[in-house]
Amino acid sequence: MNTKLFMSASGIFLGFFGITISFFPREILTVLGTTPDEVSLVLANMVGAMYLGIGMLNWMARGNLIGGVYSRPVALGNFVLFVMIAITLSRQALASPNTVVYAIGGAMHAFFAVGFGYVLFGKGGQCG
Repeated sequence: MNTKLFMSASGIFLGFFGITISFFPREILTVLGTTPDEVSLVLANMVGAMYLGIGMLNWMARGNLIGGVYSRPVALGNFVLFVMIAITLSRQALASPNTVVYAIGGAMHAFFAVGFGYVLFGKGGQCG
């Protein structure tokens, strides 16, 4: 697997959503069917900051061999992030009137979860 391309894609994906959530939390919460209040806006901004931070980490680490010994924590952190969010969004898709929004988000996160799982547990990170 070309980990440089994969890390670049995940960095752009996370960075885009991080910036979007940080600057438009009220609009995003409204689209998701939630009435924005003080607590949900703060939590949305925190999620945006976390997405942006991990996105920047992935972008800066894109030149490293991610499946190697030194970048294994980066692969593990990304794997856990994407798996947990994919599970959460998939569960929410089954219980929400906004099923399509959650299902698409869950599928996008599942794609990266599978990729980081391959890099972490398979031979995906061995070829650079």
